[in-house]
Amino acid sequence: MKSQDKPPATPATLALATSWIVVFVAMIAYQGGLQTGGNIISTGISPWTSHPFGDLTSRELLRGQFWKPLTATFVHYSIPHIVLNLLGLYQLGRLVESWYGGAQFLGLYVVIGYFGNLLAGLSKPFLAWALHPWVTVQVVGASGGGSGVLCGLVAMLAVVGWRSKSRYGDYLKGQMVGVLVFTAILGIVIPNIDNYGHAGGAIVGALCGFLDPILLRRAEQPRKSRWIGVVSVLGILAAFALQGNLARSESLDQARGQRMVEQGVAARREALESLSRLGLLFRELSRRGPRDILVERAPPIPGRRPPTRPELAAAAESTAKRLETFPEGVGDRQTAQSVKVLLDLTRRAETRRPTPGEIALFDRHFVPVVTRIQQEQASLTGMLRQLRLRQAARDQPVKKKPPVAGG
Repeated sequence: MKSQDKPPATPATLALATSWIVVFVAMIAYQGGLQTGGNIISTGISPWTSHPFGDLTSRELLRGQFWKPLTATFVHYSIPHIVLNLLGLYQLGRLVESWYGGAQFLGLYVVIGYFGNLLAGLSKPFLAWALHPWVTVQVVGASGGGSGVLCGLVAMLAVVGWRSKSRYGDYLKGQMVGVLVFTAILGIVIPNIDNYGHAGGAIVGALCGFLDPILLRRAEQPRKSRWIGVVSVLGILAAFALQGNLARSESLDQARGQRMVEQGVAARREALESLSRLGLLFRELSRRGPRDILVERAPPIPGRRPPTRPELAAAAESTAKRLETFPEGVGDRQTAQSVKVLLDLTRRAETRRPTPGEIALFDRHFVPVVTRIQQEQASLTGMLRQLRLRQAARDQPVKKKPPVAGG
């Protein structure tokens, strides 16, 4: 560890700060503005916006999206969120970079950011299982931000100060421990802060503090340390390349899924309309004798001639033919069998009046079929509504968003 009154130029710190700002501005442009409502940390960027830019959830991590612990360090949710982290990066980054050089500082950023978030993302579901039912561990919700890295740098500096056995080291250790305690209290007081991300970064950063002698020796030979910076930059670029590919794939899947749901709703609406028409025609045919005599005549409609039996039979046959090609996926096997029975009974009624037993059989099959398709239509309509609300929240983010953890 070495102390300097005026640290030299720190290009790596400047580059990281610039990249944070670029990603934040890109999210605002993608979202079309900042949201309002919520708390000071998590208000501004919606989860529908931060997700394609690489925020982190334990579920996605367990599904194999291994690059997100790194991309999440670049995602910030509000102006205060990114401003506070930029201030911390400026203070801590230029100090650490002045000690170890820009290449090694980039390496520390990647190691602390990635493994800190990895530790936090994997520990949440484990702690939720181990501590249930005594303590509720928040597993659902995305997290992002560079404060996990900052907590790691703070913990690293605390360890370096503790190991230095000097007056400056004791001062540094005291200051850094105070920052960690203040951060922990802040995470408890303010909701939607990912304390697990802070803790994971602090643990990894503290371990990195024991590498101080090695890092200092390498700092004296910057040419030999360049490969660390090159690998770190390539790692960041590769993580965002993987995230961009995933975002495009998810966007296509979402559009394809929405079209399928819309088609499913339309198919069931058409099936219900055809079934309703078939039921009305069957009822009308069941009230007419073989000579087109209305057995139970309904009140006549002024100015409208009642349809004849041949006209009713032709309409029933046309409707039956439409239902013969029952849309695939509508209902189940029993539904298809019931529709077949309804079509058979309707075709019999085209040539003769149905018997009371046939009318009862029609009703026994008609009601469950209609009920089943109505239930499917209601379920798909609700799903379609959620998809459209999600799309609207991303395109026009003007309402308060659901909770998201900021780090």
